Amino acid sequence: MYQATLFTPSTVCHLKFHPDTAARTAKFVHMAHRYFEIFNISSFKQGPLTSVSCPKLTELHMILEYFETEVFSLGLLTEQTRSAAVLGINALFDISEKLFRKGFKYFFTSSLQQDPIEEAFSAWCLRAGRSFRMTVKQFCETERKMQNIAVIN
Repeated sequence: MYQATLFTPSTVCHLKFHPDTAARTAKFVHMAHRYFEIFNISSFKQGPLTSVSCPKLTELHMILEYFETEVFSLGLLTEQTRSAAVLGINALFDISEKLFRKGFKYFFTSSLQQDPIEEAFSAWCLRAGRSFRMTVKQFCETERKMQNIAVIN
């Protein structure tokens, strides 16, 4: 996750020590960081969503309100970014409501975020010894192994 490098609590902490202009940036970075954290819950340690009224969904409501009133209304992000964020948040609210109504006790939001490219990249990295800085040779060897496994299955 590339957002983890930029949107960290330590970034927010450093920004808070600067003049008023950085305070707004610090708030944005904090909100964006929490948005990504909530959408990438993958373990019990991170605290899965447990009900429609759980604190993380409540926080997501506040993040959506913040984005709508202080970020999108000022034209700080593109309309496409706004649409994607609003659609993602509202979809998470709807999915949560339906899952909990069906009797689910909890769920991990990261399962909603895996796209085929990310899954493939994760598999390549895993097969290359958990290396995120693969060489072309490692990539080709890993891809060949994965294709051989696919043929066998």
